[in-house]
Amino acid sequence: MQPGPTRPAPGHPAEEGAGRIVTAVKIAFVDDEPELLAALHRAVRQSALRQGWDLAFHSDPREALQALSRQPAAVVVMDLKMPGMGGLQLATSLRARAPGTVFIVLSGCNEFQTAIETINRAGVFRYFLKPAAPAELIAGIADAVRHWRAANAEGSDIPAEPDGGPARAPLPAAAEGATGSAPLPGGGAPSKEAGMLALDMLAFGIVVTDSRGRIEIANRYAGEILAARRGLYSDPEGVLRVADRRDQVRLDQSRRKAQDRGEAAALSIEAAEPPLRLLVMPLAEGGRLLHYVTEAGSRAYPADLIAALFDLTPAEARLVGALSAGVDLDQAASDCGVTKSTARSYLKQVFVKTGVTRQAELVRLVLTSMASMEISSARAPAR
Repeated sequence: MQPGPTRPAPGHPAEEGAGRIVTAVKIAFVDDEPELLAALHRAVRQSALRQGWDLAFHSDPREALQALSRQPAAVVVMDLKMPGMGGLQLATSLRARAPGTVFIVLSGCNEFQTAIETINRAGVFRYFLKPAAPAELIAGIADAVRHWRAANAEGSDIPAEPDGGPARAPLPAAAEGATGSAPLPGGGAPSKEAGMLALDMLAFGIVVTDSRGRIEIANRYAGEILAARRGLYSDPEGVLRVADRRDQVRLDQSRRKAQDRGEAAALSIEAAEPPLRLLVMPLAEGGRLLHYVTEAGSRAYPADLIAALFDLTPAEARLVGALSAGVDLDQAASDCGVTKSTARSYLKQVFVKTGVTRQAELVRLVLTSMASMEISSARAPAR
């Protein structure tokens, strides 16, 4: 059953203004999976009551277009691939009818070229990968609401923002100075502006370095970490460094493994607070390396979630989780309690199911599908 609307609590600033009634801020979710809409409702409901958001849920994008054309939402959180009408078409149509709407993508599509096209054509404010961590999605919606208020506040009855909302961090110098010369994962050669805009929408860090470790691209998420020197920083020559000497040795080893053997390598930056997870992967040209940066509470991704995302057996999912933590096949087989021959058989089946042909491609697929979620359930907010 599709979840019903969530209204702000009586007495909330969104319900009562200075002598007048002020309309609550409407947030609409559009996805063709009713189960996901129900999960989103559970995840966002309490924040909606505190923030004064009026939540609406639509499992049919065409019905959503009609409803949101009549009563526009401040923010629309939408999937990209839906039957009958895709998210890009929905956003383009709604923008023509309700120009003030701010759009957030919540999609399982992890192709950067698709992200760039969606952002350029539909003016998307944020781009999250499924499954997104609830706290990060809520923060993204709050940012979108602030953006909507700023764009629409003059001469309107837009409700004031409740006190205590976090301010959006400015773009750090590390991200401002990034160049768009390196090819982006997924192919294509987007412009600097389009490429960086797409990367800045992602809820995890991206750093691209040249063969000597000098930073060529750092998106907003990574740039904020670098600017704050949270375990990672850029030295005077622009080389990506780790604050802890032992972690630096491990990073150098991971780089050599990626460059010399074409394999992904992962490490945890324990000196950061909270600890960071860094995965180093080779890019196709010139010895460049791609670094994914996430906050991490554990070394491996949950096997049950990997199994659900990629339609794997539990044994296959455990092996993929071990490989995505950066260990080689021998260690992954040992960690999973199987022989190397059995692990190879599992890996072949995983390749068939996921459509990849190399371990590095598999790790990239898993990481881009899961990097926007919290790895440890211990980080979930208390109920």
